[in-house]
Amino acid sequence: HNQGFEPSALFWLSRANSERVRELAIQSLSRFVESAGSGSLQAMEPLLQYVDAAEAEGLGGSGKGARIVNLIRSYSRVRGLLEKISALGTLGTLSPQQEMEKGAMCEDAAQLLNSLLHPTLGSPRRFWRELLAYTVPLIESGTNFSSQDIFVFMQALQDVEVSHKNLGLRSQGLGGQESKEPEHLRSQAIRLALARGLSVAMQREALNPKP
Repeated sequence: HNQGFEPSALFWLSRANSERVRELAIQSLSRFVESAGSGSLQAMEPLLQYVDAAEAEGLGGSGKGARIVNLIRSYSRVRGLLEKISALGTLGTLSPQQEMEKGAMCEDAAQLLNSLLHPTLGSPRRFWRELLAYTVPLIESGTNFSSQDIFVFMQALQDVEVSHKNLGLRSQGLGGQESKEPEHLRSQAIRLALARGLSVAMQREALNPKP
């Protein structure tokens, strides 16, 4: 599937004068969204512009397609918040108002990541490494994750690494070759950031114990 042209074509077909053509186009767009769930969240993000416009015409609901759309939407919001946080970071010294805005955005992004990486209610495991990468700039921005949050992220990273290792072994067994170095370096960067975040969280919680 071409994730740039196919949803666009389906979207415009859904605006056809023929009711049958519209119905088939909307059904196809729904199926396309469901099948797109095997890609990366960033690659699927452009689908939102078509999905949002067509949702009122039958794409909504509580099925698999709707769940994937909600996942992409949450991911898109995390990316948008991090872009704004990064832009504030280039300004040097921030005003008190800007510091408050940055703190609120960090907290919003952290809550979204927590929900997306929830062990039972969050996103499918195949997206976890992509999502875990966004914990790094949040920790570096001083986001106040709890130690429990960090432990959840660490467990998610461990689960991802085990799954990736098993996939690599199966690939090698079938005669394939697995490129491990980039994934290993990414995991290492995430692990180091989580370790720093855990240290900060534990120190903060020791100084301010909950009643």
